[in-house]
Amino acid sequence: MAVLARQPVVAIGVADFLDRFDRLHVVGATARVERVLPLLASYGVDVLVFWTSNYPVGEVRTILEGISDISAGGSDNVSTVCVVRASSPAVTVDLISLGASMVLTTGDSPQVLARAVVNAHYGSLYPSSDGRKLYSKLPQRPQLPSDADTLTPRELEVLQSMADGLSSRDIATQMGVSVNTVRTHVQRLMRKLDVHTRLRATSVAIEAGLVRPRLARRSPPRT
Repeated sequence: MAVLARQPVVAIGVADFLDRFDRLHVVGATARVERVLPLLASYGVDVLVFWTSNYPVGEVRTILEGISDISAGGSDNVSTVCVVRASSPAVTVDLISLGASMVLTTGDSPQVLARAVVNAHYGSLYPSSDGRKLYSKLPQRPQLPSDADTLTPRELEVLQSMADGLSSRDIATQMGVSVNTVRTHVQRLMRKLDVHTRLRATSVAIEAGLVRPRLARRSPPRT
């Protein structure tokens, strides 16, 4: 896990708090946008806590689009927990459309944030009470694109493994193929589902009933 916040004291404080939980491990905290994507790639970070307050909208877009590019390239998915001001529903809708995994507000307690990070790791949504109000403003998800009907049995197998939380390397071992082959399957299935991140692909597939949700078989631990 990594933390990105405009004020260094916030980034360090949030990282220090989250690192106290046995199940959470922080590999870095930074206030500089140009450092976060290399940090994610270098350490195989699976969750980014992004404190969006005080960042220009353009920089927020740059980060989320960069994370989408990492996932679209076949790397392991990075779930992004964005923390916004409670009075910014329009920005929150934009964040989710850009690939944010979940959204909390600056009014949420540190414990809610810690729980959200654990749930992000397990691929589930955990919006706070304020967050649920923001989610209610989102438009309904459109129907699956027609290309979804062309998903092959192998691609569906990869989708299920992604929903199970397996990395590309683990999926390759399970299927007896190379990591590059898995990444090719991931790129093709994301194109057919018209999504740009692995997390969005599994979310769409679960909602459409294409795969079984992992949490039906494995619940995240309590913090």
